[in-house]
Amino acid sequence: MMLITFQKDQILSNLPEHGWKLADRLAGEDWWADEVWFLESVWRPAGFTAFLTYLVDPQWDGPRRPSEGVWAIACSRHPLEHRMAAPADLTIQVFPKWQREQPKLWRALETLRNS
Repeated sequence: MMLITFQKDQILSNLPEHGWKLADRLAGEDWWADEVWFLESVWRPAGFTAFLTYLVDPQWDGPRRPSEGVWAIACSRHPLEHRMAAPADLTIQVFPKWQREQPKLWRALETLRNS
């Protein structure tokens, strides 16, 4: 499984267009979370916080570099406490068809912001 640096860069550059800014990003503290992004809405409701958790493939075996082995991105209102807490309807697969899946990410974030 390849590194998802391209996808992360693409998301980061498109955040303003969708009314978000990156407030913080932290390395995941557990094997299943590669990285967690804290997003803040600049649209109404301004200041609303959402989280993107880059999920590591549970079948990944062996050492892993940062961003390697990520299979999905979970959108949530709060930081995830466990990988099984990722809401299925707000989890977007990174592979194999990122271009098709990317609009789902923006819809998921919009759903959270409007909830």
